Amino acid sequence: MPSSGGETRKRASNPPVPELLSLFGDTIALFHCLQATAASIHGELSAGLRGVLFGLAQRGPQTVPQMARMRPTSRQHIQVLVNRLLEMGLVRLEENPEHRRSRLVRLTSEGERAVALMQEREERMLELADIPLGAAEIAAAAATLGEVRAALMGTRFRRAVEELGRREEGARHA
Repeated sequence: MPSSGGETRKRASNPPVPELLSLFGDTIALFHCLQATAASIHGELSAGLRGVLFGLAQRGPQTVPQMARMRPTSRQHIQVLVNRLLEMGLVRLEENPEHRRSRLVRLTSEGERAVALMQEREERMLELADIPLGAAEIAAAAATLGEVRAALMGTRFRRAVEELGRREEGARHA
């Protein structure tokens, strides 16, 4: 598994469960802090709406199912967000040459302006933050979170979780 330094990390035979649970708790707390901050500085553009807009800005036009797989969240949840962005005039739907029924969602010029304004506000806000970490430490933290996320979204882990869920369901009904 590559690390931020380019070398290959050894896979731990036993993952450090208490430390992972602590990391997850801190990550969830950070997520909620970021949601509250987004609401404060972006007003009606919630963290979910922001996420859809930034995803479109970074990856270009996508279908609702594609966006849902990237999160991962339900297609229905993304559809609700896209519908709100359509009402606001920040996205538009267009024909998808790859699929007749699943249309592409694309930023409008107003949506592109909204993303640029959100980025400016976030940069100004972060300049005010008193975070006692340097660029290398932040990059290492981001790389660590990326590796954990990739492992948890991987096919092997997903299959193991599904199997565990089936066993637990069977045990509840036994």
